[in-house]
Amino acid sequence: MNAARTAVLLILLWCTSSSVRADAVRWLIDVDDAKRQAFADHKLILMLFEYASFDRSAKMTSEVWNQDTIIGLSRNFVCLRVDLEQMEASRNILLKDKNQKLIVRYRVTSVPVAVIIDATGNLLLTFNDENSLREIIGLLHSVPTDLNNLYAILQSLDRDKDNVRLKIAAGDEYQNLHISHLSNSYYEEVEDEDTVKNHPLLSERIRSSRAVNLDRMGKSGEAIDIFERLVDEQPPSENRPFQLYMLTKLYAKRLKEIRARDYYNILRKDYPQSEFTLKAWEVLKD
Repeated sequence: MNAARTAVLLILLWCTSSSVRADAVRWLIDVDDAKRQAFADHKLILMLFEYASFDRSAKMTSEVWNQDTIIGLSRNFVCLRVDLEQMEASRNILLKDKNQKLIVRYRVTSVPVAVIIDATGNLLLTFNDENSLREIIGLLHSVPTDLNNLYAILQSLDRDKDNVRLKIAAGDEYQNLHISHLSNSYYEEVEDEDTVKNHPLLSERIRSSRAVNLDRMGKSGEAIDIFERLVDEQPPSENRPFQLYMLTKLYAKRLKEIRARDYYNILRKDYPQSEFTLKAWEVLKD
């Protein structure tokens, strides 16, 4: 009888501990394992830096990482925990060295802090315990989940690191995913390459794409500078209607209506049938 009761208790304890593990964020501890899994599963990496015994880290665990909504959202990521306390005590020199490099690369100066990166280590965003639970949930919802095309490009680029066309493709894909700062980092890397400089249309496309990203990043002044240089180039490009539309839109956004209308009037005069002329009018009408 006692043996039977013991067996039942052991089964209950096993089930309970299994449910606890299932209802928690699943943390890895090695960044290389995390990157391999991220590539395999086409996921981003959520990396937490903490000092487990610190009150702030314990508070964030209780108020964020143990919350059901966060646990559910964590399944969209490969999760990696870097515990600085364990790192200090660890005798695993290789793992300690990897974690030290992560601390330097992501400029970790206080903990707890979390970063979201792609499988190659590119930084998308950062948050910490000063962000509210609602803000963190919003951030986790805001990042892309369809990474198949991006990771195919990045894996090809890893095998051919100097391939300019692949770098441009990476920039394009980051732009499609609305990750503007990473998109521009790839465009800027190739802008002075001969492959780009010797092909005016390709150079123009990259500069135009950079300007679109700058606008999305809230840097409309820098975007205007690029588009105005593109509009002034001779001979005019087939993309001039788009460039004039963007200048109309950007100046309207900056509440400089006279400048916006100047560019709209050029559009209306030179390209009356263009879809961008209609779009520019819609901007001014609003």
